[in-house]
Amino acid sequence: MLKNRLKGFIDKSNGSPDAIIFLSLFTIGFMVQIVGRLLFSVPAIIVSLVLILLLIGYAWVVKAMAYAKLSHEKASDNFYYLGFLFTVVTLAIALYKFGATENSNDDLLRNVISDLGIGLSTTIVGLFLQGRAFVFGHRFFIPFLSRDHLLDRTRPRRCYRNVRTHT
Repeated sequence: MLKNRLKGFIDKSNGSPDAIIFLSLFTIGFMVQIVGRLLFSVPAIIVSLVLILLLIGYAWVVKAMAYAKLSHEKASDNFYYLGFLFTVVTLAIALYKFGATENSNDDLLRNVISDLGIGLSTTIVGLFLQGRAFVFGHRFFIPFLSRDHLLDRTRPRRCYRNVRTHT
């Protein structure tokens, strides 16, 4: 039963299990932040490292999943979006803590700044992975143009050049 539901979800996401992995990692990162920062007040460096490890783990899984046929553009966008989503969740937690606590100003300021540090660290790692420096290198990718289409676009220029040189 669950296998059929997952199969239907994968089919709706263009045959890519990447959508399930992306959503799972976001959910795990969201829960790490809620449980770690709100419920147990885990130090910000620990939460940052867990989120960074999730991002790097996602990059490793995407690189290892040759069967997913994930385009370079989509993979790099997913790295950015995952890092950005972690940042937005972190900012939301910081604002919630800012409004909910009645501690002294020093404690409140330290908590908000440490939460902002978590957000910035996940954004930096997401941007680094999005820049293709870690996973795909610097490749130029044209996703929607076929070789024949590119040749058709260059033919009129070649004919025009041939006419100009022979006259």
